[in-house]
Amino acid sequence: MLVLMMQCYSSCTATGDLANMDKLDPESAAKLPNLMKLRGAIYSQEFRKFVEDITGVGDLSGEKTDLSCNVYAQGGHLLNHDDVIGTRAISFIIYLTDPDDPWTAADGGALELYPLVEGVPHTPDVIPATSHLPVWNTMAMFIVQPGKSFHSVQEVLTSEKPRFSISGWFHKATPQEGSQHASLQQLQMKAGEDQIQEHAEFQGSNTGGD
Repeated sequence: MLVLMMQCYSSCTATGDLANMDKLDPESAAKLPNLMKLRGAIYSQEFRKFVEDITGVGDLSGEKTDLSCNVYAQGGHLLNHDDVIGTRAISFIIYLTDPDDPWTAADGGALELYPLVEGVPHTPDVIPATSHLPVWNTMAMFIVQPGKSFHSVQEVLTSEKPRFSISGWFHKATPQEGSQHASLQQLQMKAGEDQIQEHAEFQGSNTGGD
């Protein structure tokens, strides 16, 4: 698995699809026994039931496998978004950074979770409410909520080690209610659809400058 990831390490951020590993020829699949075993464990009925119980999201689909390996080198980052695409219900990330060189806050690359701006629906604050370092052998998980589950990956600052992870999603049978508020949906609006129709009067003095 790390060999596959290292092949992606030439750019700041790279992703390798793990969902379609069933299409590998037997010789290639035989080279990835641990990765195949991990994927099978993640999407097993037992683990899916565990995720349903701890998140309270209800029944998750056992039909869809959706995960990838990710590598962030120095400068790699991911902008704020809510992860809502199609029938996604739970996001998860398994961190595979070097256990012999523990990840620290000075290395950057933290998963950042954002609250909403008070009184402004579907709008994330600019300051995260909490963050999680990509520490070896840890797993982060959160419920995907349209216009609510905002998160980002902080820029990786270290040049000494890459940020390895496997990320993926558990799906529901149908898209979630409120998907029209998803960040992706907002980005795909046609010109003018997201324009404010009424403007509040500016309060205060004009002090000039940028």
